[in-house]
Amino acid sequence: MPGPWRRRGLPAPYAARALTGGRTAAQLVLSALIAADVMILADVLVRIVIRPWETPVSVLLAFVGGPLLVWIARSSRLSTAGAPA
Repeated sequence: MPGPWRRRGLPAPYAARALTGGRTAAQLVLSALIAADVMILADVLVRIVIRPWETPVSVLLAFVGGPLLVWIARSSRLSTAGAPA
């Protein structure tokens, strides 16, 4: 899925890896649960915070997922910059 919908799952594997310590099976299950929770939380926030108008969930997810994508890209580039080729 292109665009903001794809970004909703972006923080899930990173958060799951931090919580499980790298155990693959637990990370997979927790990653799916976190992605679902992020989607539900975004939907609730959009419905409550911006009450009179109906704002698409993808707008909120883009505001969160865009900067997170940039931060992850920069941090991974910095961590691999000094690694031997």
